[in-house]
Amino acid sequence: MHTLRTFLLLTLYFCVSPKSATAQVEDPFEMESLISLPGKNFVIISLNDPQRPTKLAIRYFENGESLVAEKIIDLVQQGLSAQYEGAFFWNNQLNILTSLYYPGPKRNHLLYRRLALPNLEETYSKVVDEAYTPEVYRIPFGYSISPDSSHLMFYGWTYTLPEDPAKINFRVLDRDLQEVWSQKYSLPYKNEGLYIYRGAVNDTGTAFIFCENYEGRPGRDIDERKVEHIILAANGTPDEMIKYDLNLPDFTMVGLQSKLMPDNSIVGAAFMNEGRKKKHEGLYIFRITPDGSAINRQRIPIAEDLYEAAFPYGGKESIFNANRHRFQDFFVDKIFLEDNGSWTLITEQRYERSNFAEIEFNDLCVFQLTPNLRNLKMIKRIPKRQVGWQGDWTIYSYKLMRHKGRTYLFFNDTPDNYSKSNENRTILAYNGGSTKIMMYGIDGVGNLRTYDLTPLARARGVNAIWPSRCYQNGENGVLLYGEQFGSSGAQGLLFGFPWSDLNQD
Repeated sequence: MHTLRTFLLLTLYFCVSPKSATAQVEDPFEMESLISLPGKNFVIISLNDPQRPTKLAIRYFENGESLVAEKIIDLVQQGLSAQYEGAFFWNNQLNILTSLYYPGPKRNHLLYRRLALPNLEETYSKVVDEAYTPEVYRIPFGYSISPDSSHLMFYGWTYTLPEDPAKINFRVLDRDLQEVWSQKYSLPYKNEGLYIYRGAVNDTGTAFIFCENYEGRPGRDIDERKVEHIILAANGTPDEMIKYDLNLPDFTMVGLQSKLMPDNSIVGAAFMNEGRKKKHEGLYIFRITPDGSAINRQRIPIAEDLYEAAFPYGGKESIFNANRHRFQDFFVDKIFLEDNGSWTLITEQRYERSNFAEIEFNDLCVFQLTPNLRNLKMIKRIPKRQVGWQGDWTIYSYKLMRHKGRTYLFFNDTPDNYSKSNENRTILAYNGGSTKIMMYGIDGVGNLRTYDLTPLARARGVNAIWPSRCYQNGENGVLLYGEQFGSSGAQGLLFGFPWSDLNQD
């Protein structure tokens, strides 16, 4: 196990105290996202209330630590409720998306702002989309940038009545913010059964939405066999959207992940289960060609014995481990295409039961497929047992980063899991108590390396990291977020290390 030699890349206080080193307003702000910029520069977006924000703080840093500019945006206008929708760096400017909700007509407006760096001067502001929704469904918008950065796409989902057909509107812009095309579509799916979880736009301006349509009765318990997994594509013509059916006729798909790649192909992966069975039979992968004309599919069976043999501590996992879990309830989180043509899949076991407040974030599994995508080349299991409460997941699950062909996984764990022999022992579940902060590095051939980040965090008074707020600052280094507790209460702390400290050779 390796401990980093140098630990300080940036120390930044913010988010809960008006006396913070960078806070220049009376309202406390809480970090929402970080946008990595060229060089060692980055922007931090913070909100004064994550659920019902009225103000948004933008802080621009250069050379990894120097605060150069700060801007506060009032989100609320004429008493209307507001939401932060996203931020991204495009065409050398910072882009901010927020929305305003008009309760009378149930109308939601998407506001798009552009800010020049380094002074954060606003150069563009416009309402770019609208959708009609009940206030409880105020997540109707999405956006995407094409792989070559030539197009920017917005979509809005008008959700009226649950039994009504879903309506989607698209707007695609070029680099000069000129409209390439816009169109509205009525989908052959009811609002109550549809779920849109991502959008994308390719280099030619074709827009995609990644969806699920549930053909059963909506409720807490979902029959996975009745979930239809689809991708819909549109190019601006008034015709119906092109449909890509991702389903398997004789298996149930679980934990699907799909993404648009730099070559404009769309790739995806999921675990396949037989009928109602929980145990995974293997992996299902697909690829939609860059021109959209064909979808290629492949099934890769994985025997449970292979999964068991991948347990790193003394052969198969001990039957005496109270937290032992079978090959089930895994979700594909990330797909990487390696230089040699193989695919690397990062997955996590997430388990929740109906009518229980607990949720488990368990083992991480890394799968690598052969370049011909017909066989499994490698499987690595990283034991991790975490038990949290529904809706309170700040310190649970993991964060993934990639650097120079290596994958790095960060998470909180129980110190006792590292204080004794690894051979046939029970792995203790982490539940927010005493914490060891771990990082695992995996190279392209499956070599695993562990790093103990606990001394790094303790030097700054941080007990545990919040994986969802840890970020990769491009090729420069890692920024980790935790809370430092003192006499004035808790303060959010961003700290980290440069990639050069890993001594990867």
